[in-house]
Amino acid sequence: TGFVLALVLILTVSWIFVRQTPFAVDNTFRTLQFVSASLYSLGHGGNDAQKTMGIIAVLLYSQGMLEGEFYVPFWVVITCQAMLA
Repeated sequence: TGFVLALVLILTVSWIFVRQTPFAVDNTFRTLQFVSASLYSLGHGGNDAQKTMGIIAVLLYSQGMLEGEFYVPFWVVITCQAMLA
């Protein structure tokens, strides 16, 4: 099943780029690889940052810096995801 899917994908990509120069194809795939790596990195940061977010939120709550009920501030979420991404 995996071999057939890989064969179909490579044939499809080859057919799409058959009339382009190797330089144009290289530039296209470099850009797509950059986008793919960025999204993968953002997903990684979003998943692994949850542990850090929890610790920071507990520390903020225990010091009385979060008013009312317990929650994770948005700035903590963004900061943790960005640092791990």
